[in-house]
Amino acid sequence: MWEQRLAELVQFAADAGRWPRATGKAPIAERRLGQWLTTQRRELRGCALTEHRRRRLDQQLPQWHTAGVITPAPPAPHPHAAP
Repeated sequence: MWEQRLAELVQFAADAGRWPRATGKAPIAERRLGQWLTTQRRELRGCALTEHRRRRLDQQLPQWHTAGVITPAPPAPHPHAAP
């Protein structure tokens, strides 16, 4: 379920160009993602977020822990590309 939420967050950020809102008049799906992201940020601050999950978030959305502008992560190199 956690990986599914991460994929949904990545897609939302790519489509909307912003973080999902956790409150207000946002659609329920957006609020759910916003609340999930808020939980991940709170767990990071409280040292409760696992290293694996922090790395996954950092790989997919490098600025996930801030409320700043979203900059997409660079694409992973193709496995058959020359170095």
